[in-house]
Amino acid sequence: EAHAQVNVTQEHNNPSRDGVYIDASFTLSAAANLTRDLNFNGTISGNVYAQPLYIEGGPNGPMIIAVTESNNVYALNATTGTV
Repeated sequence: EAHAQVNVTQEHNNPSRDGVYIDASFTLSAAANLTRDLNFNGTISGNVYAQPLYIEGGPNGPMIIAVTESNNVYALNATTGTV
């Protein structure tokens, strides 16, 4: 079953920074079936204090961007976790 992806391009998702993420398909019953994706193997070095960003249409597919305290920027494949 395909689900719509939601880009998160700034902290707390939108200009009001209220952290509201609206996805009509994310119901209590759907949340009860969440599991850890064992195929995702993302590794970065350093502490991350800012919210990672999610971009659905990255150059190689969906990606996660994370920045560490030591100013390292990582672009991870959102499916596999590879850099």
